[in-house]
Amino acid sequence: MEKERLARLREEARERAEVLETEYKRAKATLESNDTYIQLGNLERKWQHHEQNNFAMKEYIAMRQAEGSYHDLSNEVASLVSSYNSLLCHSLQGTLPVPTPSN
Repeated sequence: MEKERLARLREEARERAEVLETEYKRAKATLESNDTYIQLGNLERKWQHHEQNNFAMKEYIAMRQAEGSYHDLSNEVASLVSSYNSLLCHSLQGTLPVPTPSN
């Protein structure tokens, strides 16, 4: 008795699944033939392509900025020039001996 009831329930569930699958396939076919859906898919692919290009360009720009970043070097040179200028000023005032390079 219980076995027959469960077998009937299984068969009903299988039939319902087939009906739902048929409805799903019909809805999917309708959607895939819809011009708006097709256009939306094309636009999404185009958008993804642009996102990839933007990411690549941002990486390229960051790399180029890192390669051409002269600000640290510029600051170091300015500091060295300032130190050298200070030494020259003190040397001209006679307060510091002029360092002589050793050859």
